[in-house]
Parts: sequence; C-alpha cells; structure tokens
Amino acid sequence: MKKVILISLSVLITFVCYAQSEEAVDTREQKILRKAARKQAKKLEEEEALILTKHLIDTRRFVLIADYVGNKRGDRIPVNSTINFLKIDTSYCVIQVGAMNGIGYNGVGGITAEGTVSSMETIPNKKGNSFSIRIVANTNIGNYDIVIFANAFGNADATITGITYGALKYYGRLVPVELSGTYQGHSF
Repeated sequence: MKKVILISLSVLITFVCYAQSEEAVDTREQKILRKAARKQAKKLEEEEALILTKHLIDTRRFVLIADYVGNKRGDRIPVNSTINFLKIDTSYCVIQVGAMNGIGYNGVGGITAEGTVSSMETIPNKKGNSFSIRIVANTNIGNYDIVIFANAFGNADATITGITYGALKYYGRLVPVELSGTYQGHSF
C-alpha cells in the first residue's frame, strides 16, 4: 500500500512540475510577443504622427503652442499656452507673447506681432523623422527670422530673432490652426 501511495504521489508531483515548466515557457513566449506588439504599435503611432506633422508643415497651417518660453541664455519659464504661440497660416503669421498677470500692449500682458511670411524653407533630416523650418516674417513691429525644429510627434522648439540683440525661444508642440485654442490679443 505504501508503494502505491508513493508511486502515485511521485507521478502527481511529476505532472505538477511539468505543467509549471510548460506554463513558464508560455509566459516567456507571451512576454516576447507582447513586447513585439508594443514595439510595432509604437512604430505605427510614430508613423501616423510623422504624417500629420509633415502635412501641417507642407500646408503651412500650424500653430506652435508654447508650454515654455526661454531666452538666449537657455532660461525657461512655464507659460500659458493659450496666449503664447507662433501661428503660421499660409502667408499670414502671428507671434504673441503674453502673461496672465498684467495688461500689456496687446491686452494679455505682452506683445502681438502680425504680419506676412516672406519666405519659408523646410529641410527634413537625413532619416526624414524631423524637420528644420526657416521662416522670414515681416510684421507690423519688425522683421524676424524664425527657426523651428520639429520632431515626428510634433514637439517643436522655435528661436525668434530680430534686428536687435537677443532671442525669444518657444518650447512646445505643433497643432493645426483649427484645433489650437489660442487667444490672440490686439496688435498695433
């Protein structure tokens, strides 16, 4: 009787051990498959974002909504994105800087420059997943050179320089003009 119990117990333990090792193999394979699926989904998401960003730039209808504004030395200040933006709408451009505390020349605590785009040049990088955009804008308060670096996901940095010393930098993202949700103040 003891032999029967020992044999049946050893067979039972063998089956349990075999089932656990088979389950571990399945889990590893499932983990590899899940990782490959996530990688593929991320690649598809990047491709879709690249197509949208390229379309915005090619049609010249985008707004760079600034989450941060910086200066030439690299200091960054978080700002309200509804009143700090750079808008390009075909040949029309708006550069606006504002602050929530105070009333500026434009009514939103800053300055709004409206004008036209006299030239715009887009240069994709070697891989084609980011862009460098150079814009010359003639506004009601001066002429500005604008250089924008945008990646596939629409994250962008812009440097705005005029004829005076210094530079204004925007750090944000590119969005379609229709979906920007920005508030434009008064211009001169």
